Amino acid sequence: MIQLLSGFSIPILFTIAAHLFEKNDKSYLYKTLAYAFTALIIECVGIFLKITFGILLNMSQVYYEYLIYFGKAFAPTMFLLFALIYENPRLDIKRYSWLFFIPIFVMVSIFTNEFHHLFFVNYGQEVIQYGLLYYIYIGVTYLELIPAVLLIIRASMDRSRFSSPQTLLLILTCTIPFIPRIVSVISNIQLPDFIYPIVYSLMTLFIYINIKKYNVLSAVPIALKSVMDIISDAFVVINTNGDMVDMNHSFIANFENVMNLRINKNIYDVIKYEGIKGIKQIREDILEAEDKRDTLIREYHFIKDNYNKFFEVQIQPIRGKATNDFIATLLVFSDITEMKSNIDVTIKKENLSIIGELTGGVAHDINTPLTAIRSGLTILRQAIKDEDEIKIIDNMTNSADKISNLVNSLKNQMNNFGSNSDTEFSLVNLVQDLYAIMHGNLTRNNVRLDINYNEDIWVTGNTSKLVQVLNNIITNSVEAYGKKGGIIDINIYRDNNANPVIMIEDWAGGIKEEIRPYIFKKVIKVDGMPTAGIGLYLAYSVIKGSFGGDITFDTKTGRGTRFYITLNK
Repeated sequence: MIQLLSGFSIPILFTIAAHLFEKNDKSYLYKTLAYAFTALIIECVGIFLKITFGILLNMSQVYYEYLIYFGKAFAPTMFLLFALIYENPRLDIKRYSWLFFIPIFVMVSIFTNEFHHLFFVNYGQEVIQYGLLYYIYIGVTYLELIPAVLLIIRASMDRSRFSSPQTLLLILTCTIPFIPRIVSVISNIQLPDFIYPIVYSLMTLFIYINIKKYNVLSAVPIALKSVMDIISDAFVVINTNGDMVDMNHSFIANFENVMNLRINKNIYDVIKYEGIKGIKQIREDILEAEDKRDTLIREYHFIKDNYNKFFEVQIQPIRGKATNDFIATLLVFSDITEMKSNIDVTIKKENLSIIGELTGGVAHDINTPLTAIRSGLTILRQAIKDEDEIKIIDNMTNSADKISNLVNSLKNQMNNFGSNSDTEFSLVNLVQDLYAIMHGNLTRNNVRLDINYNEDIWVTGNTSKLVQVLNNIITNSVEAYGKKGGIIDINIYRDNNANPVIMIEDWAGGIKEEIRPYIFKKVIKVDGMPTAGIGLYLAYSVIKGSFGGDITFDTKTGRGTRFYITLNK
């Protein structure tokens, strides 16, 4: 009778597989797991039929094995693909289509066994003798399952921590299927077939808990989380349903008195049902950022009881570079309450806003070298024998160097943000660091930045404020080009009075004649250029007040614009 209980595993597996197929996940994360469960369903159906009708029907039981091994062959491959995508949500799954050769080879071996007897040497009612192909199949299965388990555990630890409930539950879940196989190998006893469906049911239960309670499949991408760790602004990451899947301590400190902050809590429900005024538009803004596939910056006024603050929120859609799939949304909150009455605080707010913009570019740009490194690491686990593999290692090294240079450039600027102290610095190094940080944004907009200089000029001042000025002007030029892209020239030189000059030139069509007289005199709204007004107004104030210099420009309609930033020597 207990053998018949194995049949209950089929509806259990079917229920969770159907639930996973319903998910609208373009990165195939849910679908690969659903296909893995489908393979287990096929195996369990074969086992149930063998137990129930194997003796009653006058038919060789080896035919049931055809169905059982169809599930057994495909399940490990699908679990490995799931693990690869779980570890890297931006993975191009088509690159791993060769893995399906393994289950296809197994099925061909079984269906042709009557001709070669290399899988089953002898298949009898009581005794089964296995052949060479069977042991090759067992070995390859473990070569798929063990890396899959390690990838899943490592990814879960990176997203949370080793002692977190979701990580411990994942470890237990991944361990369960190995227990009966290990017992069988150690004791040299073939366990009853009904054991495996029961084990699969238990594993399915744990996976369902991890998905429903801990939202484990909606974890924050590893590369993004690493970048966000260095940001002091409050941030929260929400998935496609609006559930908060990660947040930092600054976010909790800012909003714990007005929001029910809990991982997996839906931010839209919090705003609606907890009576927070002033940010109901945020859902529409998030959808707009997703549709435009670009960062939006919006201002919100949080009002609840005695809580009354203004925040500038950077809405950053996170998409995979290879497939451009939407993964999550990053919301970075900058408190701008004091900005309303204090220009110095306004400048600091601009600095913090730049941090969010530049870090968003790094988060996007870091995907390429990380993909190369991970692909190389997979190959590195094998023995290095030929020239092609050496070239791959060289490519990995170059990618690692790129990451190092990019992160170092980011840190060079971030260390100075918010500081009011003056230091001596190189204009060439500052511009090169800024170029490295803005590279992702420039590339996405098809803009090339050319830096020209004859000498390395050193000046004294506040580097973060000068970075703010350069970033605003360069960003305006990028926005002026629109989708067509173009070239921005930066020339560093000394004028006739030996004053350092940074000249920024574009060929984006020039500034409209009607706004030219007011470009540095007041905050203005430039159509299609959301940052131009406040950016140039503050840039002029910074260069005048902090560097004792000047900003001038000349522009020609239909041609382009030159900005001259002159610093006091």
